[in-house]
Amino acid sequence: MEKIKNGEHRQYEMTSEEKKDIQKFLEEIENCINPDHHAQFTKLINHLCEIQDPYNKKYPFIDNITHGMEVARLCMRKDPKLSEHLLLAAIGHDWDRACGEKRIKSTDYPNSKEGNKKYKEDHSINSAGLFCAELQEIFDEDTIKKVHHLILNHEIGGEGELGILDFADGMVFFSPKTLDYYRNGRIYVDINGNELPPKELEEERKKGFATKVNFMFETFSKEDIQFLKNYLQQNRSELNPIVRSELDDLLR
Repeated sequence: MEKIKNGEHRQYEMTSEEKKDIQKFLEEIENCINPDHHAQFTKLINHLCEIQDPYNKKYPFIDNITHGMEVARLCMRKDPKLSEHLLLAAIGHDWDRACGEKRIKSTDYPNSKEGNKKYKEDHSINSAGLFCAELQEIFDEDTIKKVHHLILNHEIGGEGELGILDFADGMVFFSPKTLDYYRNGRIYVDINGNELPPKELEEERKKGFATKVNFMFETFSKEDIQFLKNYLQQNRSELNPIVRSELDDLLR
């Protein structure tokens, strides 16, 4: 592996497609940031690409910087004039999931409402700490404090910037890649932890997909639902045929 700063090694080598998307993203955010700060954002993104260590090796876009960029893009759709600290918080809101063994694992918590709440709290604390540590040599303290606050509360939501971040974090589920993973790539296991046989796995994927879509749909306001429908229509050609068909039925 290629050596990087401090004698560490690159944990994840980005594909050529991902590298192109990074450059595209840096161009997309130009209108949201102070022209004098472009070098700072470029330095940060390149640094994050080097140190990331996605937990999900088969579907790394769920855990690597790509996820943060997609949430940032949705924040920009919601508010084209969003602040720099909200843009940063969107990029880093789930950063601990790109930190390998430093991540907080949901499987370490009870499968209950209380367990899930505690997991989200610890995940937010961990992501805020890990991500803001990477900002120290690049951004000023005031910006870092604002970013830390947003990431710390991103699972709770709220008004203003927290509301935008919370909405975008939910909406990213409907990005073509994530929908395809959730419907066609997610693994379900039996009570012994063994992967289900093909027929049962397909049934569980279909059922799980419908449950997730319906849940997300019910949490959105009328305005957000219209935003979602417009977004899906704009990205329709990128949707997997199975995903497209089942979404049409579910959102009818």
